[in-house]
Amino acid sequence: MFENGAIIVNNGVIKVNGVNAVPEQVTSKPVTLKALSDRITPVKSDLGIYMNSLGKTNPIEGLANLGLNSADLLIGAEATEKTNATEVTVGQDVLKPFNDSIHTSNIPDWTVKSGSLVWEADSEIKDNQVEKVTLRKHSYTKFADEKTKDVAEGLDEKYVVASEKDKQIFNYMNTLRDAESLGKVFKETRGSQYINVQQRINQTDNLLDSQISSLQKDNAGKAGHHVETFFNKDKHDFKTEEVPNTTSTAFGASYLFNNTDSNWGVYGGVAINNYKFKDTARSKENITMFKLGGYKKFDLSLGDLDWTLGGDVFVSQNSMKRRIMTDKVYENKADYNAYGFSVKNEISKTHELGENSTIKPYGALKLGYGSFGKIKEKDATMGLDVKGNSYYSVKPAAGIELGYSKQVTDKAKLKASLDLAYEHELGKVDHKENEMKFINARTGYKRKFAKDESRGNLSTGVKVGLETGRFNFSVKGGYDTKDKNTHVGIGVGASF
Repeated sequence: MFENGAIIVNNGVIKVNGVNAVPEQVTSKPVTLKALSDRITPVKSDLGIYMNSLGKTNPIEGLANLGLNSADLLIGAEATEKTNATEVTVGQDVLKPFNDSIHTSNIPDWTVKSGSLVWEADSEIKDNQVEKVTLRKHSYTKFADEKTKDVAEGLDEKYVVASEKDKQIFNYMNTLRDAESLGKVFKETRGSQYINVQQRINQTDNLLDSQISSLQKDNAGKAGHHVETFFNKDKHDFKTEEVPNTTSTAFGASYLFNNTDSNWGVYGGVAINNYKFKDTARSKENITMFKLGGYKKFDLSLGDLDWTLGGDVFVSQNSMKRRIMTDKVYENKADYNAYGFSVKNEISKTHELGENSTIKPYGALKLGYGSFGKIKEKDATMGLDVKGNSYYSVKPAAGIELGYSKQVTDKAKLKASLDLAYEHELGKVDHKENEMKFINARTGYKRKFAKDESRGNLSTGVKVGLETGRFNFSVKGGYDTKDKNTHVGIGVGASF
């Protein structure tokens, strides 16, 4: 033992405090080197030494001083980064420094293991030396659950045709050491944002319907042209775990021409609806929709009822920015188109409640159809190819509308309304199944809303406005029990 503060000088002859010292000889222990077999339950060792399989790490010096009994040599998967091969060999040029370190480590028990969950390290050991290591890729399905197994199968196919961009995510997956972390990558890449494409198209269609309907109600007895601009915010929460919740901000304009002599009219509108997904990386989608239609009113002799029959068509241009979060954020872009049409019937009767108030019970039925074209992400990282699909809507509704108007000045009128309605979707909008696959992969997988997503919706809406001559201003808000949708908006209009 050396006293505290001793100075060690090694000039060929070791001197301690200027006096020659005879080193104590440490008896070296024999080293046994073995490969980890999948048939053997792994035993936790005292130490793990990581080896970059591209040769970018050096052995740790001074292992003989640690007094350990066992250690693992962990083979990294870096050698797989520049190739799509599922079997890669690590040779002596990388292994030799670690072989030398093992035999001078004074650690008797060494095991060669893989440093990656995804890759198996099959080592060839000869004369207690690691001659070579063959890295063999496991199927991703080995680490998937029932909800992600089909995605894992697609990733297996994608791996062998992966682009340089795709390899960034695959290489990140190589660094993971547990199935839970790998499962998160499966979920990030599977494209949950495309499960409910039909619903977002239908939501935007319904938004324009609501704005045009509001314009019709405000100008029911006024001939001529009517225009209103609008701004609207919505929030949608879903029961289906895979589908991310959304918020949306929409703005646009609606137009109406009324012919009060013949009780018919034409209408149109445009809405730009910007969706924000509450997924990990905050994906986005923009839907720009145009709608054109017309209506005709009939007086029914039965009970003095009003029957309004209308129909319209729409087209939309949609832009998706799907984001994937792994070690960093990747953004994939896709543009696609949609179109559709609807036929609407409403039977109602308006009752006067004094000088300023009305009540209008009504029943309605809307029949609709929509379709979107193929969606293919461009120049993407782990890009998806989504098969075009369609939906149909059969939606009966019943409700009561309360109206109030009062002249506050010679040129200004205060108007307010409260609408309570229940509607039930009998068609397939939310419950359609969409098919997608990784670009250049053969096998696709399907996703759809869960069956317990609500078809019924109790809707409430409040609108308060001020009309001054040819111009009007309004604020509105409401709540839909379906998707727990809270919405608010403002409108500015003119008649001429």
